[in-house]
Amino acid sequence: MNRQLRTALLPGWTSEFPAEEPGGVVAVMIDILRASTTIVTALSQGATGVVPFLEVSEARQWKANHPEGLLGGERGGLKIDGFDLGNSPTDYGPETVQGREIGFTTTNGTRALMAVESAETVLIGAFVNARAVLERLRGASRVLLVCAGTNGQVTREDVLFAGCLADGLIGQADWEADDSSQIAAASWREVAGTEMPRPAALEAALAATQGGRNLRRLGLADDLACVARLDAWEAVPTWDRETRRICIP
Repeated sequence: MNRQLRTALLPGWTSEFPAEEPGGVVAVMIDILRASTTIVTALSQGATGVVPFLEVSEARQWKANHPEGLLGGERGGLKIDGFDLGNSPTDYGPETVQGREIGFTTTNGTRALMAVESAETVLIGAFVNARAVLERLRGASRVLLVCAGTNGQVTREDVLFAGCLADGLIGQADWEADDSSQIAAASWREVAGTEMPRPAALEAALAATQGGRNLRRLGLADDLACVARLDAWEAVPTWDRETRRICIP
């Protein structure tokens, strides 16, 4: 039987795999600008775990009970008042996060994670750990790539990374990919096939997206170079349902 690859261009579950058959699915949460990139970076730099929250108030309550922890995240792209860190990968250097747990909330990324938390395995993927995520997926039989989008709208940056993974899997003859996966893979090949060095081509593509334009408008253009660092990290953060935190197994 062929292995199945599905891509949700916006968070969703039942539209991609039957709700009564959730078992055996490996899901990848994708929020390139910037939650998934930041989570991968934080854990690669020595954070002990990332605890996601939908609401700012929930994160603040967690901090009250865990004063040794850090609060990170954004609303409207900017650091939340009273939080220790924003949503820029550069905020999460080893001198700041090593040995610390992080309570984390973002506009779109944490919602995408919660949308697929019932999958057998949930991985956090970004360009910065693309090769490592792809290696984890090669042995799976059912894969769901979940793009966070922005405020209910499809975002090209997320589609590009879904396409990066899809393109790497589709080359194996036994994968059955849905149309969304094929579309995403074609979008990625447009970027990967340019004559520019791949990181430069990727950064340029990200800068041209609505999310990239928003970052530049907010004075956060430097984040685009961080996000475009292909395979900078080997870590593949994984959602632990029992402890309700993201960590490196």
